[in-house]
Amino acid sequence: FRTVFANLLWIKADRYHHEYIQRDPNWCNNKDLIGLLRMITALDPRFVEAYSVGTYILMNGYHNNIRAMNYLMEGLEANPRSRELNQLAAVMYAYKLHNPKRALPYAKRAVWFAEDDFNMRVTKKNLQSIQRMVKELEEQPADPPTQSQQPQLPR
Repeated sequence: FRTVFANLLWIKADRYHHEYIQRDPNWCNNKDLIGLLRMITALDPRFVEAYSVGTYILMNGYHNNIRAMNYLMEGLEANPRSRELNQLAAVMYAYKLHNPKRALPYAKRAVWFAEDDFNMRVTKKNLQSIQRMVKELEEQPADPPTQSQQPQLPR
């Protein structure tokens, strides 16, 4: 019964979401959805889409990276084999939080759990981009240059 109720709440959230984007196309500003999404995931912890949408709203609407990543990790704990949540964690760590090393295991798991050829291609491209970012970080000098080593701007 809990799963059925969670699905009914998701239909309500989706309807509310579409009404909201008619007024504001940036759906991440729809902060009112968080309570509904939390209720959905409390009823059905396997509701991956609710964790995904909630993470975006917390990160980009509330601008609260810590709450967003905690919510995402809660979703991953309940759904460790979710390609969607692993991919979202990889993208958030690499691009939003500028930590590609932390993103790498999630990107690898997203490839591993890809459901079809399309998602396999997408996750592999994402993994390659993150691997390139990690390599670039490792190739950077360990110590920042001193003032005498910094290039001088032309005057």
